[in-house]
Amino acid sequence: MSRLKARAARRRKQSQAAEQAGFWPELCRRVDVGQVIPIISNSVFNQLIFDLDDEEAVQDRSIEERLSDVWAEEIQYPLPARYELPRVAQFDRVVSSNDDRASKVRYLNWLKDTLLFLAEDDEAIDQEIIDELRDDIDQQTFSDIAVELGYPRLMGGKSNALEQLAELKLPIYVTTSPFDFLERALKANHRNPRTQICFWSEEPTTYVDEAHKMDYDFKPTAENPMVFHLFGLETYPESMVLNEDDYLDFLSLISKDVQQERPLIPVYLRQAITQSSLILLGYRLRDWDFRVMFRGLINAVPSSLRRFNLAIQLAPHQNIPIVSAKQIRKYLEKYFVNSDFTVEWNTPHGFVETLWKEWNRWRQ
Repeated sequence: MSRLKARAARRRKQSQAAEQAGFWPELCRRVDVGQVIPIISNSVFNQLIFDLDDEEAVQDRSIEERLSDVWAEEIQYPLPARYELPRVAQFDRVVSSNDDRASKVRYLNWLKDTLLFLAEDDEAIDQEIIDELRDDIDQQTFSDIAVELGYPRLMGGKSNALEQLAELKLPIYVTTSPFDFLERALKANHRNPRTQICFWSEEPTTYVDEAHKMDYDFKPTAENPMVFHLFGLETYPESMVLNEDDYLDFLSLISKDVQQERPLIPVYLRQAITQSSLILLGYRLRDWDFRVMFRGLINAVPSSLRRFNLAIQLAPHQNIPIVSAKQIRKYLEKYFVNSDFTVEWNTPHGFVETLWKEWNRWRQ
C-alpha cells in the first residue's frame, strides 16, 4: 500500500509539473498580445513604501491593517475592528466632520505625516529634505512626497514589481489605489499613460489635468496605456472609496452602471475585462477593497471568454496550525474556482518577478 501511495504522489507531482509547463507559455503569449489586465491593490504599493518592522508583522496583519490600527489610536477610535480601515474612516467621518471631502483630506494628510515620521529613521534620506516636505505638506500629494523621499524602493537592488509591470507593455492596468505610482513607473519606461478615474461620487468641477476627464472613445495601446483608478485618485479626494458608506454607495452605483448613458466604467474597459485574463495582485478575501471590487466589477462582467484568470494569494502564515492552513487554502481555491479563477500561491512581487522572467525568456 505504501508503494501505491508513493506512486500516486509521484504522478500527482508529474501532472502538476506538466500543467505548470503549459501555463507560463500561454500566459506569456497573452501578455504579448495585450490580453492580460493586472488589477492591483493598494497593498502592492504600500509594501514598497512603508517599513513597519514591529511585532504585528508576525500576526498576519497587512500594512494597511497596521496603519489603520495606528490611525485608530491617534483619533481615539473606541470601537472593535480597529484594523479595518473603512470602519475607522467611517468613525472619523461621522465624529470629526460632516464634510466627506474634508475627512478624506485629513486622512491623506495623516498618511503623509506618518510617512515623513518613518523616513526620519531612514539613513539614506537627508533630514533637510524631510523638513522641507513637512513645511510644504498641504501642497504635496502623498505620491509626490513618497517619490521625493526615494520611494518606491528597488527590492534588493533589483527592479520592483511596478517597474516590471510597466515593462510588460500591456495596454490596460486597473488599480484600487488612489496613488499614481504606476503611472510614474510607466513614464519611466518611456510610455505615455492615460489616467482615467471612476468619479463615482460626482464629476469634479475642475480637473487637475484635462486628460483625467473620462474619454469614452479612448483606445489604449502598449505605447499609450490606460491606468484606471477604480476607487478614485488622491488629487480628487471626494472620488476616493475610503469609508464603509463609500464602499456601499460605490457598489450600489456600479450595479446600475450598465444602464447609464455615461457609465462610470467605460464600455471599452468592460469589453476588455470580458476578453482578457485578469491577474489580481495583493488582495485578500476579508478586505473591503477586494469584496467590492470583485462583486462590483469582475463578477458583473461575463467571463465565458476569459482564460487564465489568477488571484495571487500569500500562502497561509507559517504560524497557523497545519489543519487551519489547509482549510484556508481549500476555501480560497473553491471561492475562486466558482468564479473561473485559479489561485497562485505566491506573493504579488514574487509572482510579477516570475512572470517578467518567463516573458523575457519566452520572447527570445
